[in-house]
Amino acid sequence: GLMFEALGHMKLTQTIKEYTAKPLNRVVKKGITLTFNLPKVLIRSVDDIATLVEGHYAIPIFGNFMLADAVVKPNIMLQFTVSLQHGNTSDLGKWGNIRANLGGMRENDKLIFVIPPGNFGRFSCFGVPTDLNCYYMTWEDAANETVLTGTKRTRC
Repeated sequence: GLMFEALGHMKLTQTIKEYTAKPLNRVVKKGITLTFNLPKVLIRSVDDIATLVEGHYAIPIFGNFMLADAVVKPNIMLQFTVSLQHGNTSDLGKWGNIRANLGGMRENDKLIFVIPPGNFGRFSCFGVPTDLNCYYMTWEDAANETVLTGTKRTRC
């Protein structure tokens, strides 16, 4: 898991490639296309998110950072996982703190799970607020086509 995350941060931030994230929520009908070739900054705490400059890719310096493995202001949170399921129902109330430091809980806040291609079509998440738009994608080139062609997913 740690190697997948480290390689993912490197791949996302050091290429000009566009990545397509597919929706996990039924409410969200359309995927999004993003680039992450952004200036990188390190953060120590959730409170540091409030001080970020928009358009920077923030990586926590601690491995046990709360809920997100990277944040891009104004409204993107990334979570890398090699598991088929991710989340914890006890985390439900913790999302508000991260979102508040991003600038408030907005309708267009996005949580993007970055997963290995072998988990496409089988990945699920829980412990995420229903008003948070969830997506999934991979940084691996071979699987980006799978994201574009689509596999139906169950609700986050």
